[in-house]
Amino acid sequence: MSEVVVSLTNFLLKLVTVVLVLWVAGQTNPHFYVNTWIAFSTAIAVSLIGVITDLTALPAMGNGRALALDFIINTLLIWGIPNLVHQASITFVASIICSVIIALVEYSTHIFMLRTERLMSRR
Repeated sequence: MSEVVVSLTNFLLKLVTVVLVLWVAGQTNPHFYVNTWIAFSTAIAVSLIGVITDLTALPAMGNGRALALDFIINTLLIWGIPNLVHQASITFVASIICSVIIALVEYSTHIFMLRTERLMSRR
């Protein structure tokens, strides 16, 4: 039961962080996310995939490698999803900047998850 609570907390923390980062990015350049649904769908995708990688890759790889994997996945999702929409476009550099900010929060989340040993693979 505690794994579910940690996973849900992890998901909500990721979702809030990504939404805030993408909102700020959208405010600085309105062409990044032409509507709220693109930003929100990107945030949900990043959060869901992030929780899955945290539960699978973090115990096997440790914090550093899992953080690098999260960074790469986040960058590709933040860059790729808006570019699927005709009117939206985000530069690759901007997606890297967003991913760096998200990675700062991810670092502390990973430390918490490793210290509390609440990961699926460690049962």
